[in-house]
Amino acid sequence: MTAAESPRRVWPLRGYRGRAPIVTSGYGPRARRGKPGAFHHGLDLGLAWLESDPEERVYSYRYRSGPHRGERWVWTPPECRVVIASAPGVVRLIRRAANGHQIWIDHRAHGIDLCTGYLHLATPEVAEGQEVAECQDLAAIWSRIEDPHLHYEELDEIRPYRPRRPDLSRARVIYAE
Repeated sequence: MTAAESPRRVWPLRGYRGRAPIVTSGYGPRARRGKPGAFHHGLDLGLAWLESDPEERVYSYRYRSGPHRGERWVWTPPECRVVIASAPGVVRLIRRAANGHQIWIDHRAHGIDLCTGYLHLATPEVAEGQEVAECQDLAAIWSRIEDPHLHYEELDEIRPYRPRRPDLSRARVIYAE
């Protein structure tokens, strides 16, 4: 069974007030100031929408550059900053990096041909070797980066590192209560 066919797969961030998480930066080559940049091996995910309702001023972010420069967006409310496992699996690796913790999960023992990576996290709520269930809390998004978001990767293998294009097109969204 492939990851896209799995009925158990969910987005690793919860939706909020009827809004689903969005991809804020896609898979593929990046450009910085018009020059070629590094290859982005995952998806950056968040909850963002143009500010229209004064009651939605929970967290806001003003873009400094790009197509939305100067626009104020409401960004990932606290209830949605907890990252959840997109499918059942086993935590294979947790490591700390300069931009937060990383959690790598292997889902293959549960019939899902997939490994996933979750980056830019605060202190993990899981341990290496631990079985995790679908929708189980893994960690909060680390708030010390410029625009708090989850970097999500899908891989064929964790070691050796073999990333593939993430596909959440058929994954379900779980909404915060």
